[in-house]
Amino acid sequence: MARFLGRVLPRVGEVYGGWAAPEGANNALSMGPLNIGWGRPLLYLAGAGAIWGLLRRKGEVVVLLATVGLGFLVANLHLLGLADLWLIHNESVMISLWLPMSLLCGWLVGDLWSLLIRGLRRLSARWPGEGLLSALLAAATVALAFWGSWHLVDVLNPITVLVTPDDLRAMEWVAENTPPEARFLINTGKWMQELRMGTDAGWWLPLLAKRQVSLPSVLYAQGPRAYREAVNDLARAVEESASLDDATLRERLAREGITHVFVGARGGRLMPQDLDASPSYRLRYASGPVRVYELVAAQ
Repeated sequence: MARFLGRVLPRVGEVYGGWAAPEGANNALSMGPLNIGWGRPLLYLAGAGAIWGLLRRKGEVVVLLATVGLGFLVANLHLLGLADLWLIHNESVMISLWLPMSLLCGWLVGDLWSLLIRGLRRLSARWPGEGLLSALLAAATVALAFWGSWHLVDVLNPITVLVTPDDLRAMEWVAENTPPEARFLINTGKWMQELRMGTDAGWWLPLLAKRQVSLPSVLYAQGPRAYREAVNDLARAVEESASLDDATLRERLAREGITHVFVGARGGRLMPQDLDASPSYRLRYASGPVRVYELVAAQ
């Protein structure tokens, strides 16, 4: 591990331009993940476990709470007058709380159970129900785990559902009616910090239609800094453009090798009402809200 870190860490500055988060990066503390499923009740139970552990002077609980606090501190280094990190932020700390919450809830139940068993033993040294109670606790744990898992099977964040049946039909058309070397301009938006994300099904074109797009998967963030900045700059240029017919933007798209535009059902900056009547974009496919355009060469 030390050898690995020794080889990787020095290259962070070269690849990512350092550890500091970009200026103006969003590091808001969102409580949204705690509102999914049993998030809130388990948070309260974990809080009770933390208080119980402190009252019982349990060192392992103190260490666990200190680790959680350290995580939030590292995500908010501006409180110490330092630059925040792009690698660790409030959102990443929040979505990792499931681990300390699970440990605290499990420890609380286990410790209370041990106290109950010891109390029953004091009442009767030969109390016969200990094995039965242990079996009931194990059965209840398995049943709750199954019940909770079953109710989370279909939990999806609707924001992340980008592809609709209309989009799938359009992608079949794209695969059959556009050249393999075609490159599509797609709808994009800000995701977190400096990174962009696709806002409709166009982001799935590389996988579902085998066509290149203007915004690769989020793994583009792992590329060299110059490449990452070029991808972001093109996305911002389209998102912030006053008109999609702007000559400067058209020239930029041509230089980037953009040949087509895909507008998915979810939409974004690229919308049919702006492109249908434009002389710069030739409509090639339309089904419901989904459109495919071909860029018209500038005269």
